[in-house]
Parts: sequence; structure tokens; C-alpha cells
Amino acid sequence: MERATFSLGAGATGDPSLYIEPLNLPHSFLVDCGNHHLGHARLLRAQFLFLSHTHLDHFIGFDSWMRVHLGSTNTLHILGPADTAKHVYHKIHGYVWNLAETVYLKFLVTELEPQRTFEILPTDKYEINELPSKWPVIDERGDWSFRFASLQHLSIRSFGYRIFTRDQWRIREEALTEAGLKPGPWVKDVKAKEEGTVLVNGNEMDIAQLRQKLLYFAPGYAITYITDAVFQEQNLEKMVDLSKGSDHLFCESSFLKADEERATRTHHLTTVQAATIAKEAGVKQLHLFHFSRRYAGLEHLFLKEARSIFPNVMIGAK
Repeated sequence: MERATFSLGAGATGDPSLYIEPLNLPHSFLVDCGNHHLGHARLLRAQFLFLSHTHLDHFIGFDSWMRVHLGSTNTLHILGPADTAKHVYHKIHGYVWNLAETVYLKFLVTELEPQRTFEILPTDKYEINELPSKWPVIDERGDWSFRFASLQHLSIRSFGYRIFTRDQWRIREEALTEAGLKPGPWVKDVKAKEEGTVLVNGNEMDIAQLRQKLLYFAPGYAITYITDAVFQEQNLEKMVDLSKGSDHLFCESSFLKADEERATRTHHLTTVQAATIAKEAGVKQLHLFHFSRRYAGLEHLFLKEARSIFPNVMIGAK
């Protein structure tokens, strides 16, 4: 069962920008922020930005994302490699803020390696203020989590991300309604224990019976994003581990196999390399994107090469 919907902000052939909208959250995620065409509503819903790195084609859309939120009291969360806070600061300070007292938009930046946390607030005229380091929480209920892999890309690091839910027991809402029960703290006990009793709305009830009537097992769900990384042993091991068993792997495929030398020189991946990662990781669906512009109109060749290694491949999000 799908747990999220997706859109590539500039399609498979444009700048990297993946929009992820979980079906059970009030907010969405952006992974990279290149030049995009996501529209006002989606950008307003997106409150977390996962940056692989800050090359121009991965970061130029930051301004339009910020612009949509400008009249709000939201906090925009940005996660990325070392120096991300500095790059966000310079983005913000590309504009004049003499009316900052009428602006309430806040920024919270987490650099993941080494881990550092910063806030950039209008009350401080958007200066950088370092806070005690804290791991970002992307879902206050604890359903959605993330992890990352630091990958070699020329002289810098490019982060791959896995945004996921864990295997867990869930309540069937219709069964709860049919039983005339109201959710409460007892639900946590029913999920955690297999026997005994629990107090439900003032009545003591058998946990095993409640589990049989109300619960279903939901396997974990994962979306992995990898871009701008050289295909070498250490990176490959990290990319396969990050992608392991993912429902969806969005993986760059900048070059065809014939241009493998160029891919290695520029630290990008080929179709065959992306498909090899998908195969070794046992993912369910591979999405190819971030093609070199030299291949405009030749997307069918990417599909053909990738499917010779891994059958479940599509171009972009659809």
C-alpha cells in the first residue's frame, strides 16, 4: 500500500527536486530544491528540505520555497551537509530585510555531518545562532523518520536520504468505530502487549481480543533518494545499504553506459550503475532522473539499458 505521493519538481530531465507528500501527515518533504514547478499549494505544505548538497542545480529553488512561506509564522527546517547554515544565511541575505519586524518566518538548520543545529530568526535580523545540537524530528508522532548516507562527489559530500516508516501495528479505524470505542492511551498498550487486560473507556478488556479485532500489521515503507555520487566501492556499499528494500528508489542516471568514463570523471551515475544499485538493494521500484541535457529526447534508451539489469524501472515519478 502506498503511504505517500510524489512529484519531481522539474521532471526527470530538469533540476533535482523531489516532493514527497505522506498521506497521513499535515506537512510534506522536499528533497533538494532545484528550479521547480511545484505550485503554491505544494510548496506551502512542504516544511522540511533535505539537501544533498548546494550545487546550483540542487539549491536555486530555495528562494521560491521561502517566498511562499514568507507571510506565515512557519518554521522551515533545512537538513544537509556541513556549511548548509552558511549557504542558507547567504540566500536569505541576498535580500533587504528593513521590514523584518513584520516578518515571522523562522529557519531551523541542521548540519548532519558533523551534527550542528542553527536557528535563523527575523527577531535577530536573520543572523545565525548556533543551538545545542539536536537530531531533527520530522514527525512529532514518531511514525516517519529518516537517515542519510554521506557520499563522495568530486571534492565534496553529497547526501543520499531514506525517508521511511517502520514495521508496526496499526489500528483499523473502521473497526474502532464499529466497536464503539474511543482512541486513548490504551491503544499504545494494545499495540505493545500480546496478553493481559487494559482499561478502555472505563472498562477492563482483554488485550488479545482487542488485538484480533482492531489491529493490522503494516510493514515499513521507504523512499530513498540518491544523486551526484561516483560509482566506487565505498559509495556503492553505502548506496545499497541506504536503499535496501525501499518501496521507491529515486536515483540519478546522468549518463548512458557508453559515457561511463565521463560519469566517473564528473562523479555521476550511469543507467546500468543505477539499476545495479536497485538490484543489489532489492528495491521494489526504481525511478530514474537527473539526466544530462545531451540526451534530450532519448529517455527510452535509459529505460532499455536499466531494464537489462533491473526490470521495475520508470522515468521520473510516473
